[in-house]
Amino acid sequence: MRIGKHTFRGFLFSLVVFLACQAPDAQETSIISVEQESVGYSDEITFHFENITGQTIAVITTGCGTDEEKYLPSFFVEKREQQEWVRAGAPVCIAIATPPILLESGDTKTIDIPADLGLETSQIPGEFRYVFDIRTTGPNGNSPGESKIAIAQRVSPAVRIETSQ
Repeated sequence: MRIGKHTFRGFLFSLVVFLACQAPDAQETSIISVEQESVGYSDEITFHFENITGQTIAVITTGCGTDEEKYLPSFFVEKREQQEWVRAGAPVCIAIATPPILLESGDTKTIDIPADLGLETSQIPGEFRYVFDIRTTGPNGNSPGESKIAIAQRVSPAVRIETSQ
């Protein structure tokens, strides 16, 4: 049986498209995972950051925290209302120039964030996700650049927050 040149090209094109759709794209895969699916309002949520972008990134910090090693990342919180995510809050910390958390390609970092940080009790219970301010680094490689990484990469999976656990 002989396959025509156009049929074979069509088959190869279809195969390439199929395989491309099957492989996760590092540009669209979140770099954030959470340890818990559900927490109480007074608990902490454990976030794991894994830099799979292929470049050094800077997680912008808020200045909240006890020292430079424990600064919390900058984020805002969204709550699922019906089928949409709506802005629900953000931590209020005033700091002038706190250093970012730098992650080279392949680096990981675990950060615990209080579930009640930036949320009012009236918003609990609910399903929430965290959107972090993560950027590529500038030309010198040790400070944040202007470009944020793709939104899909800097959004956490959803976490259910209950009034008590």
